[in-house]
Amino acid sequence: MMADHLDKHFRVFGLDARASFEQVKEARKWYTKAFHPDRFPKDSSDAKKAEEKQKEINSAFEALEKWFKSGEYDPPKKAPAPKSHTTSKKTWSDELGHYMDYVLVSNKSPSTKRNIISDLCLFADWLEAYGLTAELRSLNLPILLDQFEKHVSHRHYSPATKARHLYSIRSWLIFEGINAEFVLSMTAKHKSKVKPQAKALSRSDLKAFFKVVHLYAEPEDLAIVEFLSHTGLTVSELCQLRWKHVSFHELGRGQKCLMLDIAGRSGKRQIPINPEAMQVLVDRGLDDVSREAGKSQLGWIFTRNGQKLTPKMVHYVIERYSLLTDIKVTPSILRNTYARKLAQSGVPRTHLAQLLGLSLQSVAVYYHESEGTLNDLVSATSKASR
Repeated sequence: MMADHLDKHFRVFGLDARASFEQVKEARKWYTKAFHPDRFPKDSSDAKKAEEKQKEINSAFEALEKWFKSGEYDPPKKAPAPKSHTTSKKTWSDELGHYMDYVLVSNKSPSTKRNIISDLCLFADWLEAYGLTAELRSLNLPILLDQFEKHVSHRHYSPATKARHLYSIRSWLIFEGINAEFVLSMTAKHKSKVKPQAKALSRSDLKAFFKVVHLYAEPEDLAIVEFLSHTGLTVSELCQLRWKHVSFHELGRGQKCLMLDIAGRSGKRQIPINPEAMQVLVDRGLDDVSREAGKSQLGWIFTRNGQKLTPKMVHYVIERYSLLTDIKVTPSILRNTYARKLAQSGVPRTHLAQLLGLSLQSVAVYYHESEGTLNDLVSATSKASR
């Protein structure tokens, strides 16, 4: 008979209490491969989640192995047939099933999971209609995706929904370790037809919001709002920042630049810190900006009431002061406001993509203002005429 507390360990491998040790070992082998951190961008949030999943897998296996070998295990008279996660001939359907399992146990929101599963089911139905059963890597994916895109285009979906279908497929390909850069150009065609919502603050609204923040915010809250507004980080990126992620880079001629190492959804990137954001770090404890930062300071940069910052805390902070101004403000709106200011100031799109961790296609759609202001153009033509 099995102790009740072991049931949760079987569930880690998608098994019930009737499973044999051989089934547990087979399931562990598959789950270890599916959630190996090397399958995800280094230092990304997905890689961190995979590491946590690996710990859970190892802990569950150790507990079950100990129980099976303890002598307490009484095998059923008729054990169920082992459920194999692999077949002699692998198909794209097998791989899709594995990815859907991963999506279902991920930390994505219920609506995001529902959309991804729905998108991939539509793609699977289309592949089956063509009688395709080969392994994913053996398919001619660029041609297939081009044909599928035309199939979706004939449906009465909005451009945003069509782009989402392709993004869901791209996520699956990346999960399988397949280069899916070609999908971005396909999604860009649909996203270019989407009129981005006005999610950025006007100059007057931004000024009114910060007036309230500076009047009423506690120092910790003020630091959070200021840093988000002057770096364009996402909430999850802000919450993961440690002092070790701050470093100095030589620019030449004795000049140094303070940099921030970010491990976000798009992988690892480095962004320079402007004077406003640097002042926040100085106020938080970076008291000597002339020396190497991050060598001895391994703690979190941002905390609240002595606790590590969480996305929920950040949203609460922004909403708290947003309500006092009667202006709709969210972390995403602050990020977009910063990005639009950069785009309108003439920052090249390649640099904007680097700063925000976005693709060039996304930058072109959502921040499509001219690459410089009229004053920039006048200044450039004046210099050229001298």
